[in-house]
Amino acid sequence: MKEPGAILLVACYELGHQPLAVAWPAAFLEREGYAPAVMDVSVEPFDAERVRRAKLVAISVPMHTALRLGVAVAERVRTVNAACHIAFYGLYATLNADHLLAGVADSVMSGEIEASLVDLARSLERDGGAGIPAFYTPGGHRRFRRSDLEAFLAGPRSAPPAASPAVRASVLVVDDDPRLREFIRANLEAEGYAVREAGSADEGLAALAAEPPDLILLDVMMPKMDGWEMLRRVQERHGVDAIQVIMYSGKLDEAGKAAQHGAQAFIGKPFDPRKLLEATKQLLRS
Repeated sequence: MKEPGAILLVACYELGHQPLAVAWPAAFLEREGYAPAVMDVSVEPFDAERVRRAKLVAISVPMHTALRLGVAVAERVRTVNAACHIAFYGLYATLNADHLLAGVADSVMSGEIEASLVDLARSLERDGGAGIPAFYTPGGHRRFRRSDLEAFLAGPRSAPPAASPAVRASVLVVDDDPRLREFIRANLEAEGYAVREAGSADEGLAALAAEPPDLILLDVMMPKMDGWEMLRRVQERHGVDAIQVIMYSGKLDEAGKAAQHGAQAFIGKPFDPRKLLEATKQLLRS
């Protein structure tokens, strides 16, 4: 894996900007002793020779146009080099994980992926990735999680990978913005959580009545019934602290109000998904 070009990073469409989505991973890989090649198909032709040399081809898909181009690139990669491992990374990778993993992709990742790509390269170098546990999507397809890769690399070679827990912690996301719900869901599912969505407080209460989650991610600003009123009704029906709640809002001065109303945490918008994941993990561990 450390020969020049054994790892190929592919950018498909960056709206004319510098392809940092491949530059940053390339820097991380080089720091660990790898010698990745880079191909930006938006400004240069598809290079079959670079593809033939690669054992791992990682395709960046940060947006829908890049995803469509990336799938076409992956199909050509598979034709030229059937044995290589094809990974997709970026927001639109996890949003479309079932489709990708059912077809052209061997693995999918998103979020801060630089370290995950390094871990994937190490695992492929070790045993072709066969010993890495997988997270299965609702469609039954395989997805690698960073925690799985780290656990695999940290353990002895002879030890079998730890089995995934039979029951995953469940999260209910209540927000009237479908794109934000989708973004949150993709990031949480990539970490192994079972996620449900509700587009309004009324839908959230109905979902809560059907099956109480372990944690609610609740937007403050929603039409008709806002997050504060939903929080009050949740506490009225289930008791204060019976279900953990993280409130989020673009009004940062509402953080104190969240604590007063019994929410376990508050995050300002626009938020860093890493902070959201960390707050989620911290509460679900407690």
